[in-house]
Parts: sequence; structure tokens; C-alpha cells
Amino acid sequence: MQPIQFFAARAEDGALLPNASVDVFAHGSQERAILFSDSAGTVPLENPFLADANARVFFYSTTDRIDIRISRYGYVAPMLLDISTLDVATAVEQVRHEIDQVLIEAKLKFDQLLMNSGYESEFLAYAAGAVIQRPRQLVQRSGELYSIINQEDLPLTLTGTWATDSPKLRAVGDMALRQELANPVDSRKGSAGVGRVYRQVDTMAELKTLSKFGSPYAEVLEYSSGAGVINSRYHLDRADTTTAGNDFTVVVADDGGRWRLKHAGAYTLKMAGGKEDGVTDDADAWDRLLAVSQGKQVVWDARSMSSRPIVIPVNILRLEARTPEAAIMAMDGTNFEYTLSAVGKSRLEFKGFTVDSNKAGRESSLTVRTVSVSLVDCTDCHLTLVRGVGALGFGAVPGIGISTAGDGLRVHTTNCTALDCGVTGKAADGFFCSASHSVNTGNVAINCLDTGHVLESCSYSGIVGCVSIRCGVIGAIANATGDNKYGNYINGLTGEDWTSEVTGGVQIGVFGAGDLIDTTVGALTMIGLTSFVGPGVSVRRTGTGRVDGLDIDCSVRNSSAQGVLVDSARRVSVKARVSNPTNACIQFQGDCTGCQVLPGTNLSGGTFGVIALGTSEVFIHGIRAIYTGSFGIYAFENSSVTSMMNHVTETSSGREGKDAGATLNRISLVDGFLSLDSITPGAPLSGVSSKLTIVNRAGNTAGVIGVSAS
Repeated sequence: MQPIQFFAARAEDGALLPNASVDVFAHGSQERAILFSDSAGTVPLENPFLADANARVFFYSTTDRIDIRISRYGYVAPMLLDISTLDVATAVEQVRHEIDQVLIEAKLKFDQLLMNSGYESEFLAYAAGAVIQRPRQLVQRSGELYSIINQEDLPLTLTGTWATDSPKLRAVGDMALRQELANPVDSRKGSAGVGRVYRQVDTMAELKTLSKFGSPYAEVLEYSSGAGVINSRYHLDRADTTTAGNDFTVVVADDGGRWRLKHAGAYTLKMAGGKEDGVTDDADAWDRLLAVSQGKQVVWDARSMSSRPIVIPVNILRLEARTPEAAIMAMDGTNFEYTLSAVGKSRLEFKGFTVDSNKAGRESSLTVRTVSVSLVDCTDCHLTLVRGVGALGFGAVPGIGISTAGDGLRVHTTNCTALDCGVTGKAADGFFCSASHSVNTGNVAINCLDTGHVLESCSYSGIVGCVSIRCGVIGAIANATGDNKYGNYINGLTGEDWTSEVTGGVQIGVFGAGDLIDTTVGALTMIGLTSFVGPGVSVRRTGTGRVDGLDIDCSVRNSSAQGVLVDSARRVSVKARVSNPTNACIQFQGDCTGCQVLPGTNLSGGTFGVIALGTSEVFIHGIRAIYTGSFGIYAFENSSVTSMMNHVTETSSGREGKDAGATLNRISLVDGFLSLDSITPGAPLSGVSSKLTIVNRAGNTAGVIGVSAS
């Protein structure tokens, strides 16, 4: 810091002012400067301060430019203005910096002036008689560009003789080129003039304005303004003049150039114009995208709205969520059936996204049922972690969350979810499968008011390790056609609550002329907690066909009717654990033939353990039935029951019984004694060596059998 020293004087006569008051301000303001009494700036000095007795003023300041006011006894001297406190070296450096800044700004302004000089883009060919009429008009000769030197020569008519014309022209090709390259507005200029450099455009609409002359490469920032960054790269196919544009993989420019998408990875919905904002209709974008996606992976990130069905028109497609928020949702107030669908396609893979039929926003406007995900007549497809939400039935036709229907083949679902499908009077299934040789594994249906999991009119398809919570029906295997269907199975199905008086919790049924043959239901667990309306398992028929060959291994806890009800079926084998039904634990009716209840069956509660009605024929062996309200085993009407070695106890009416027209063939043990219903009159041969006591079904001694030695 440079020291400041003054001797105060009057303006009129120069008289000194000892002990005068000194005020120091930052130049041009009333803000007092910071003062010090030492050059290191460590000892502050008050401001204002007093001159010494000899009127000397001495201080240091960090403020570059100052004003000083001196006063004494009411007199105020004229203000001393714009005093520099810098030392010489610092002042020189500051001035040098200021000069540098001025030079930089001048250069920028000059460069901008050159860039804005505006040479015309249409060039005048050099020739005799050519006339230059404007200052910025360029003449092209032998690949170089020239402008007029002296504007006073305008208009200038060229002679065609270069020796005559050249003194009046200056070469400006490099300057014109710089102008072209620096153009930030016109997409036909800038990088367009450099070979193998990508022209940058903001939108697909701007891509269409590119000239087919210049660089054949372009990069599009967004499909449309505000749609989201895509950075899609395109290449001009100069040989193609006929391919129709689709505004995605082929974009036809205004001048007829064909720009082709160059992209090796997955296609995204935003690349085709989708916004995924949960508001805008993305249906057109889906159409553009899916039409060209055979053999590709298609991904998206967020909720995509659609005003019409999204239909997959290609084979070999992987449709996959990139985030858990990825969804397709039908827009409010729309009226169409299928939200996402494919018909007759093969090798489709869906993974990780939600399809929402939007029952809340569409119920009042619908005149059709809705299906969230539908694959009809498809082959070799797989859905994984897909969620079908909000489907609705209409009339007598149920809606469906996820449907793999028609005459499909090997259409598998894994770890998928069907959620909140149907409302009262407009029920919907969670999963519906009529594709043969298809495995539905680990799926969960929640709050679907028709059936959680359905196999219908297919062969060799299965439900494996699935769950149904609060659905109208837990699951079903059925045949509704005139053709026989074979080998369907349940291998693991757990259900909580059901509400269906006729169908029951799980239905195995035929509704046409075709039979349902060799069906297996295993590892079935049914728990009625708050709702258990209808039988647990119902084997039924409404057509001329039959259930023929059925193995059931199930557990049923609670039921408003039977635990297991079998109607007019052939060759049905039941192994069941049933507790607390309202009616019989297991009931056969109609004309059942070749049916049996297997060892390991454990029955508790209900009116009966096992009963047969009509002309049913049932073989029961090795079961346990306790705490029944009436008989443990009973043959009604004209039925025929064979009972062997069954453990029946704690019944209110008796262990086993029959109607007069029924047949009961039994052999069992009661309290360690052999119990038979077939004791005939007569005596054994002579030479009796031992005897056998037998009891009747009431446990009373019926007599003694002598055992002869020969």
C-alpha cells in the first residue's frame, strides 16, 4: 500500500489547519474507507481521524481510489477527489489487466462482426457479363470465393478476363467457410459442411429440414420439444429415394432425403416419440415403435398412457421395463377391450412392467369387458414379473388381468401378478390360460372377483406354486369344448377365502361334450378365513362330457358346504384333509364310478365324513373320520360303498351306515375286534380247534366263528 501524506490548507490563502478532522471515503460514495497506520495493514486507524499539530495527514488504505474531506471549527475545505492509493507496480499490473480485457472483448466483437457479416449462400459463377450487385455477394471461380473490394464499384460487371477483374476482388473463401461453420441457427450449415461430423438438431421436425448435401450424419436431441433426451443418431441413405418414412427408423426430409436410424441397442419408447408422463397419449409412439421392433428389445421407464389398444404386430420381441415404474395404462373415458395384446405371434418376452386397464377411470364409459394383457393363439412366449391390473367384466363375460388364450402353445407365465380385477356385477379373472403345454409358475392373484387362476380347454398345462387371495374362486381346470382335453395339473396352489356357492373354491369341470381326462390336483391348500362360500373343491359337469381320471390331494379348512364335492365323474381318487365344513367332508353324487378315498385322508367335523348319493360307486380305505355330526361313512339312495379298515370315531349317529336301497360292503376293526356286515347262518365242520369273535358295526358281539383244523 502506498502511504498518503497531505498538508491541509485553506483554499483561499493556503493556511495550515493543525488538528483538522480528516474523513476518507471510497471514491464517488459516502462509504468510509478502511484505514491503517502501518504498511502491513495490521494496525487499524479510525476514520475520521485528526491531523497532527503540524497539520500533517498520514495513513494507509486498501481502497484503490479515495476522496478526502478536511474540516476544522466548522470550516469544510473543498473535497479532494479520486486519489489513487496503489503503489506503482500494482497500478501498472491493474492497467495491464484492464488493457488485456479490452483487447479480448474487442477480438470477440470483431469475430462476431465477421460471423455476422452475412455472406450470401447463393454464389455467382465467374463469367463475362456476370454482375456483382451487393457488397456481400460472392463470386465463385475455380473453387475459391471472392467479394468486391471497393463498394463504390457496385454494380460491377465482370469482363471474364481474370487479369482485368482480379484487382477489384478479394478472396474470402476461408472467411465464408468460417461463417458457415459458426452458424448456430440454420441446421443446413454449421457441422453440415464438415464430412463425417454429426449435425446436431433439437427435434425430429428439425431433422426433416436437413439438406441431403453436406454431412450424412445427424444426431437428434429429442423427438419433440420437451419429450425427453434421446440422442438418436441417423445416417443419410443417398441411394434410397423410395422407402416410405415412418418417423422413427426412416425419416423422409423435406428435400426427399432418407435418414435411417443407426442404433444397435434396445429401442426406447421415447425414441419413437413417447413422453411417458402419465398424461400424454403415447398410442402413436407405440405404433411407430412396435411396427419395426421384430428381433429387438423395447424398453421404457415410466407410465405411458394410451387411448387405444397397444397391439404387437411382430414376432421375436422382448418388451421390458427399465424401472419398476414402467407401465401401460388405458386413458380415462376410453372404450376398448385389450390394453396390451398380440394375436398369433411367437417368441414374445414380456418382463417387469404393469398393464392397467384403469377400471376406476373407465367403468362408466365401457360397453365391453377389458383384458389388461392378452396373448391369443401365440407360441413360445414368456411373461415374467408382469402385472395385470384393473380389468373389468361386462355382461356375462368376465374381464381378465393376464390372458394366454386361444389355441396357443407353450405360453408361460412366471412370478406375475393379477391385482384388483373386477367389481361387484362385473367380475374378472386374474389369470386365464387356454394355451396347451403351458406352465404358470409362482403367480399371485389378489382381489380378482371371478377366478384367480384358470386353465380352460387346453391340454398338458399347469398351475405351479401359485397363490390366490380374496378372489371369487381360487382356481379352476375346465373343458368347455366338444373335444377331449388331457393331462392338466395343479402342483401347488394356496388360496385364502372364496365366494361361489356353485363353483366352490376350486373347480374341476366340464361344460361341453368333451371330457377332461387324467387331471392332477396336488398340494392344494384352501383356507377360509372371512369368506368360504360354497364347497371347497367342486368336481362338476353341465355338459355331456365328464371328468374322467382325476387325482386330488388337498387341504380344506372351513366351507359353507362340502369340503370336496364330486358329481358324476369317473375314476376320481381323493386324498384330503378337511376340517369344519357345514355339510359332508367328502361327497360323491350322481353316477360316479370307479372313485375312491385314499389312505391318509383325515376328516373332522361336518355332518358326515364320506357319503355317496345316487348310483355312485365309491371305495374307501384307510381313512380317519372324527367328530362328524352323523355317520362317519354312509351310503345313500342306490349308491354302493366299499369300506375297508377305516378309523371312524366320535360320531353322533354311528360309524357307518346305509339306506335300504344302498349297498355297504365293509370290513374293519372296532376296539381290536374284526367287524363285518356279512355274517351268514350255518355251522362249521366238526373238529373245531379255535374260535374267532366278530362284532357288528355298532361294536356289539355278532357271534363266534369256529376255526376247523381242516
